[in-house]
Amino acid sequence: MPVLRAPAQARAALLEDPRAPLIPLCEGLFVAFADELPAGLRLLRRLDADLRRLTDAALLRAAAAGLREKGPPRLIGDGPVRRFALDGDLDAGLMLLPELWPELRAALGGPAFAAPVGRGLLLVSAAAAPLAAAARAALPTAHHPLGAAVFAQAPGPGAPADPAGPPAWTPAHSPIQADQETSE
Repeated sequence: MPVLRAPAQARAALLEDPRAPLIPLCEGLFVAFADELPAGLRLLRRLDADLRRLTDAALLRAAAAGLREKGPPRLIGDGPVRRFALDGDLDAGLMLLPELWPELRAALGGPAFAAPVGRGLLLVSAAAAPLAAAARAALPTAHHPLGAAVFAQAPGPGAPADPAGPPAWTPAHSPIQADQETSE
């Protein structure tokens, strides 16, 4: 399963395992991988991936397949900022599934911006500024917090290792920008 990580979390994982399987999703967001066990998630180490003979591209494909097996995500809410939910634990991983985003853009009535506030909390909107404000408000109570950054889909192909891979993302709105806009 994919587990999104903020830069500080990625650095901490690399201190434990300098070869940890971490793939940059975009500036400010990394994908780590975990096994789902009855007691919870267990992050994969490079040794685990090597023993299974899984390359980073194969890990990414397996993680995306695992998300798809959980069933279709739901769009929750009806305001300008909505929650894109899967299971309440791995929702941020929905950023990896390219097939979901065209339909989401249609449902939102515009571009799709995403704010992975926590591992289990992915907020979406057609506008970056209200999404940034909602992400900042939700961050203090987020389980496994990732931050309040907002990302937009970048033009071009997905991950270089797998052209059919995740959509390309780029930071669209930082919490600092949101503070400046709301104070004006």
